[in-house]
Amino acid sequence: MTGAVHVADRRLWSQRGRHPDWANAPAQPPAVLMGAGASMPHLPVADALKLEILTHLVRGVAGTARELDELTARSMQPHITLELFCSMLCYRCAGQFRPIELWDELCSDVPVNSLARSVGALFRAGLVGPILTTNFDQMIPDALEAEGLEAGRDFRMVTDWQLGQQPEQVGDSDVCALHGTVYRLGDKVFAPPLTAMARGLARPFSPGMRRYLHRLFGSGRPVLVIGYSGQDHYDLNPVLHELHGTAPDSLRNWLWVCHEDRPEERWRVGQLLTDEQIVVGDASQVLGTVLISS
Repeated sequence: MTGAVHVADRRLWSQRGRHPDWANAPAQPPAVLMGAGASMPHLPVADALKLEILTHLVRGVAGTARELDELTARSMQPHITLELFCSMLCYRCAGQFRPIELWDELCSDVPVNSLARSVGALFRAGLVGPILTTNFDQMIPDALEAEGLEAGRDFRMVTDWQLGQQPEQVGDSDVCALHGTVYRLGDKVFAPPLTAMARGLARPFSPGMRRYLHRLFGSGRPVLVIGYSGQDHYDLNPVLHELHGTAPDSLRNWLWVCHEDRPEERWRVGQLLTDEQIVVGDASQVLGTVLISS
């Protein structure tokens, strides 16, 4: 992972720089792919959520500290994604684990962080196009609404259910909740979090979502990845690896911003991108700098 690239450098957005090769990219606004780190510090990342859930459940069934330690160690294995973890609990604990109530409570009245505010402002200005998030909170819709944008008019919420009802066309104003969302818009129904539907048992994306992502990423559109560790082993990772294998040029215009320099993350992302496309930095600072210089 290179440390020579300053991720707040305006050249990354002006299409004059080398990191990534956006000068030769199609004339499309860059997409933004956001992971759990993009909702911090107001919402915890997956490992912290797992520990909180286990602590609550074990206490509820009079479990011991040793049992909690053992369950925690098992749940933190890399292949146990949050979706897989919650699905197992849905199956095993029946009514004791009610994820919809849990996520509604967790995500209610959560303030919009500086990163989401910056993404919202860039979206309104037309400097970024589709926003994709692996999170199921409503921070991005809230940030867009704070910019005076209206769902259904100025941006389109996309979840698995919408893609099952209409052609998988990609729009620059899309906000795609890859794992569902707690966001509600009147009587408009969006797919709830996968964690709430006991569907995360190592299942891939639906055919509709896969086609949508292939259209979006396969066009060679620039993509900025922020707050994402790349550990969705069963749904998003296979799509990206398939693109890397069949259409590697479609990923040449990606920039993956890592908050910290972690060897395991460097290795994981390095299977898809070059060293010049992987940089370490504070994504909030990156986007804030872009806003100031726009």
